[in-house]
Amino acid sequence: MSERFHLLTAVAVAAIVMAGVTGPAITETSSGAKGATTLTVPAPGDIDYGDDSSDWAYDGECDDPRFTGDGMAVDLGTTDVGKDATDCRDLVEAGRIYERNPLLEMSSTNCSTIDFGNDTGDYANNGVCDDPRFAGYGVDAMLLSEDRGGDATDCANLCRFGWVWLRAE
Repeated sequence: MSERFHLLTAVAVAAIVMAGVTGPAITETSSGAKGATTLTVPAPGDIDYGDDSSDWAYDGECDDPRFTGDGMAVDLGTTDVGKDATDCRDLVEAGRIYERNPLLEMSSTNCSTIDFGNDTGDYANNGVCDDPRFAGYGVDAMLLSEDRGGDATDCANLCRFGWVWLRAE
């Protein structure tokens, strides 16, 4: 397999771990029969927010892409994962943002109904989805608001193969 595939697979696993998904758990019914497989997601009090080492810490916006909601910074990058603890914790406690659930986002994305836009972005057709509406293994590490809808071919191809999906907004 290609080096790029292994790198993207490692990023995928890291994204799931960062999202707080601890993995499938088999539940048992009172009769001892095996139940449905479920995913365990931590409660807001169990979130590891990290530290405040981001250049954007203490600005009142959460810059950590593990979260979504009103109170998030417009431009997000993976370099800020776990580095804006105070802002993110305050906004979660205020109910303005919440931790994203990539597995739910992935399962609810229907690529055939998405308007991907066009290929006018500065980084269109480079094999990586640069549209900030998307998350996943094939998304660039730095997502800029001006690239919204400007990388249609890359994002559509990666969506079709399950490598990117729409972020919850």
